[in-house]
Amino acid sequence: MKGKIHILLQMECTQFFQQNSGAFESIEGLSLKLGRSVDQLEAVLSILCKIKILEKKGDGAFSFYRYLLPDVNVIMEQELEDA
Repeated sequence: MKGKIHILLQMECTQFFQQNSGAFESIEGLSLKLGRSVDQLEAVLSILCKIKILEKKGDGAFSFYRYLLPDVNVIMEQELEDA
């Protein structure tokens, strides 16, 4: 996937889950909601899980993704370190 499209899709997925913070979505459900192919989403969702924006529950056809609320304490600690 091209770099710019990849970043835009990461943003699109993050925005969807942020706006629907209680959502548990399968990759197929997310594909329908965003109008993207499952193939496009697989790599992006994997990255978002690795950087702790999303969490994956289950395996295979029974896997679902959910948004992880940012840990405010970690953010505050990082801001203090950067100051």
